[in-house]
Amino acid sequence: ILKDYNIDKHLLLNIKIDKSTVLKRITHRVVCSKCGENYIDYKAKDICLKCGEKLTHRSDDNASVVKKRVDEYLPRIEEVSAKFEEMGRYIEIDGKKTPEEVKNEISTKLDKWNN
Repeated sequence: ILKDYNIDKHLLLNIKIDKSTVLKRITHRVVCSKCGENYIDYKAKDICLKCGEKLTHRSDDNASVVKKRVDEYLPRIEEVSAKFEEMGRYIEIDGKKTPEEVKNEISTKLDKWNN
């Protein structure tokens, strides 16, 4: 993604999100068995809008696995975030927004970073 914005130095883009939101989104995620397209809280038929194949739940998208991943991830990212922030190479994104809003915020902040 950094190459798309002509950013050639290391940068940490931290999508900050609370544990309960991560848990809800991942445990409610379905994935297309053919093209890999992801859907969160997809209420329509179990068919991919992109290719028409069946949607399934990933076996590792269950509450206990997600909680374990988040518990292992948080201490690591806090340490790394502090180092990148000291170097002035840290951007924080509000991950509680909708996926589309998160994508737009990333784009906006990377545009600003590049100017």
